[in-house]
Amino acid sequence: MKEKDTLVQIISELDQTHQSYIYEYLMGHITTVTNTNNNYKFHTPNSLLKYRANTFFTKEPETIEWIDNYVDGVFWDIGANIGLYSIYAAKKDKDITVYSFEPSSTNIYTLTKNIILNECSRNIKVITMPLTNSSGFQKLNLQNMEEGNALNAFGVNYDYNGDEFNSECSYFTYGTSIAHLIDKFDLEMPNHIKIDVDGIEHQILEGGENILDDDAVRTIQLEINEDFVAQKEKILRFMDNHNFKIVHRKQGPEFVGSKYQMMFNYLFEKSIV
Repeated sequence: MKEKDTLVQIISELDQTHQSYIYEYLMGHITTVTNTNNNYKFHTPNSLLKYRANTFFTKEPETIEWIDNYVDGVFWDIGANIGLYSIYAAKKDKDITVYSFEPSSTNIYTLTKNIILNECSRNIKVITMPLTNSSGFQKLNLQNMEEGNALNAFGVNYDYNGDEFNSECSYFTYGTSIAHLIDKFDLEMPNHIKIDVDGIEHQILEGGENILDDDAVRTIQLEINEDFVAQKEKILRFMDNHNFKIVHRKQGPEFVGSKYQMMFNYLFEKSIV
């Protein structure tokens, strides 16, 4: 923290022109990640964004596996953050249409810049409204204002563990439900959905109850915090009631032994009857 305070002090004493040079240098910093199929470019002006880029293929290998083996057609990425998995899906198959849902004002710039850097503007559509089980203005609580932040909360006063969320960074924004979006804005029916929003996954499911009954929706990947028992039980009950069966429950190696060790990605597949 002392080093950060010292750096802030040094920068604050510079004239405006030199401050602008520093800002432009940082905002122009790009990290390139490569796998056997593609190169991926990410806007990385801070350490958190560098971490997200550098762990692209190791943090959630099960998400990459799911996209490789299942995702086609129309893919909804709810809780897209800076767009890693939206971009991966879009570059995997140019015929996939991706809807990237990300309400955090600090992430939207990075998300859209990453889409442009990876030349995915044609098949990724960005939606900045948060999803929940109703429509209206509610408070979006942020952990902080850092680009790449996560663990935010929309319309509730609890965090990803179900504990009280005391946030000093918040603003009111308009949220809506899956059903309202499709009914009023004529969005394409999703074939595959990723939901990773750190605490209100169950409310998003409730807001799309009739939509998710449609056979067009084939797989859903949900991040579930097993320490948040009440939410886990609601999700599993909802998915079973709507004919989704568990394909697997996985987590990346970085989660093992960490404070997030009880967070797993559950993959559900529709049982057509």
